[in-house]
Amino acid sequence: MLKSVFYVSAKAAPWPHDGPDVEAITRVARARNAALDLTGALISSDEHFAQVLEGPAAAVDAVMASIFRDPRHWRVTVLEEAARGERRFPQWSLAYAGHTPLVALRIAPRLLTPRAQPQDTAELMKLIQAVARPL
Repeated sequence: MLKSVFYVSAKAAPWPHDGPDVEAITRVARARNAALDLTGALISSDEHFAQVLEGPAAAVDAVMASIFRDPRHWRVTVLEEAARGERRFPQWSLAYAGHTPLVALRIAPRLLTPRAQPQDTAELMKLIQAVARPL
């Protein structure tokens, strides 16, 4: 059984000043995730990230602990944490679609609302899957 965590966070440096942070995050995450058998996808808007991580529970937990400590983003809000039988992003150690203004309207409310509505979380997940698919 795999563990999947889906979270949103606020960027410490908003776009267009986030370039060095995003480049470092994706470079390190791709190598680390591949070594830990993790897969997933990351998207960003002007001020936010949304990411899905999936793989062995211990590896997902270790990476999430480092994300909570990472000063490049804050207000990390877990939208979904679940056991899964299969991966949503099996071909990606980390799919990153780049700056995507379209997701801003989907991410920001998840940080402002204490309990995300399941349909809103599902819509954001579909958007991440759609953006990651063409990569």
